[in-house]
Amino acid sequence: MGSDPLTPTRKEKIMVFTIENLGPIKKAPIEFGRLTILCGKNNTGKTYVTYNAYNYMSVLKQRLRTASRNEEGRVYSDSLLERGQLDIDLSPFMEEMNKRIGKMMFNWSKKDAAKEMAAHEDFYKASRMSLEIDGNYIEDVISNLSFDRQYRISESCMITVVKKKHERELKIRLQNSAKELPPQDFVSGFINYIIGFCLSEIVPELFILTSERTGTSVFKSEFSVASREDTLFQFVEAAELFSHSYPKPVRKDMALSFYLSEIVRRKSFIAKNHPKIISYFEDIVGGCYSLQDKDIVNFVPSGTAVGLTTSETSSSVRSLLGLSFYLKHMAKPKQCLIIDEPEQNLHPELQRKVARLIARLINIGIYVAVTTHSDYFVKELNTLIMLGYNDPRMEDMKRRYGYIDEEILQSSCVKAYCLRNGSLESMPVTQEEGIRVDSFDESIREMAIIQRDILFGGMMDDESK
Repeated sequence: MGSDPLTPTRKEKIMVFTIENLGPIKKAPIEFGRLTILCGKNNTGKTYVTYNAYNYMSVLKQRLRTASRNEEGRVYSDSLLERGQLDIDLSPFMEEMNKRIGKMMFNWSKKDAAKEMAAHEDFYKASRMSLEIDGNYIEDVISNLSFDRQYRISESCMITVVKKKHERELKIRLQNSAKELPPQDFVSGFINYIIGFCLSEIVPELFILTSERTGTSVFKSEFSVASREDTLFQFVEAAELFSHSYPKPVRKDMALSFYLSEIVRRKSFIAKNHPKIISYFEDIVGGCYSLQDKDIVNFVPSGTAVGLTTSETSSSVRSLLGLSFYLKHMAKPKQCLIIDEPEQNLHPELQRKVARLIARLINIGIYVAVTTHSDYFVKELNTLIMLGYNDPRMEDMKRRYGYIDEEILQSSCVKAYCLRNGSLESMPVTQEEGIRVDSFDESIREMAIIQRDILFGGMMDDESK
């Protein structure tokens, strides 16, 4: 939302998600940027943060769309039914957005969050989650929202809703040629729906790829076979068991297999408007995916016509399967893509290419959040940041090493964190030096010292005598 990420007009702030007193996490306020990076050692709580952020914001977006505001709706419906026209200023809703979120999600955080993570409710008893959205970001979203829609209620009644760009006002008009007006409850609910739709646009739509994606992709064909062999009832029973046994983000990975035949009918805005990104991805994975016999996934390596099932492919191909379908068929502008360990099963060369792919996605308007253990991945992101430094040498560097403008990142768009000792530490990000990741550097330095000692320690000891 707002300005071009390559030339930001102000230091961008979007939203801060905070999670407290959950597992190893004491307090973790994470401010989301266009690119958000979460590092840390194993068992520090990175997955807790990303999974719970996904669950929280997914539920919030749905609740904003459907939450009942009966009192407001009745007042507005009276005016619309009496005068045939209604103008609603969205300013009060925007100003009270964070307060509304707090009230709407407090009980969910206490009662339902555990279910979404397939955890015991006692595990979440002392936890607290909250979301604060920046006022400028709210203003940007509502300001850029525009539509002109007509809803036919009956043969004699139509409601028109107009929201113009750069305005905060909703204009609703009622055209009714019959003697009887539509029921007040219906009109009230309709107005609430329109307001809720506008407010829900403030929360980005999310798509998540979990660290379990490689395993779930192996069983896609088995899931589909089960549905074709008249064992669907048994499989639905198993799916019910899965809903209580796996966190919601993992279930999303598993559910993807059921909808592939529907998903491939769509064409994402990337496939329509940015085909070079699709080509670049296929270069990374070394081929392309296709569907055979509805939901059976085949992978065709570049330069061949032989299709391989997911169980016959490499782990890297399985790891990137979900991302392929997302890029080609599901990606939307201003969406938030969450990837748990994008480097999973990838050679360092491909880890670097995936970092460049993610940069391209950010620069066409997709927000990306990742957890990572990979120094290769982060160092490549550093390169993409540092190449954007205002220095004539950088243009020569880009040409020499084959980088393009669409891959360059502005440091103001990047937020980086390290989970350590139950707290979330912000890592410095500058255009000149990129991201400073101490947790990686410590291990790399220690390895360098040990290897230097192995190779040269005895010799140095002899020379010192």
